[in-house]
Amino acid sequence: MRTETPVQIKLSDYQPYPFAMDEVELTFELAPSATKVHAKIAVRKLAESPLKLDGVALQLDEVRLNGAKLEPGAYELTDESLTLKDLPDTFTLPIPFCFRTARRARPVIWAMVATLQNGMTRI
Repeated sequence: MRTETPVQIKLSDYQPYPFAMDEVELTFELAPSATKVHAKIAVRKLAESPLKLDGVALQLDEVRLNGAKLEPGAYELTDESLTLKDLPDTFTLPIPFCFRTARRARPVIWAMVATLQNGMTRI
């Protein structure tokens, strides 16, 4: 996420994102104190790798994979990211979360970041 000193990334260091986001649905529930986002992502694995989705100052409601609720030990959640390991080749990932707008947090929506890392321009 953000650092005090900009990090230079050279083209030679670039690695293609190991997942394709074939479909992304975002629904927003706007309120003065908080915004709730329902993200639903259809994902296809391109290489063996954990899926890391970045997001700052987000409150995660739950994580589901192909409709089944994942227990907290099945994923890693930090203040800046959500990481899922041991994923099937294709899956649907619905992620409801919210962020407090009154705090003026500048969240990065996980689905958008993953989509942009994948090089897609259509959300």
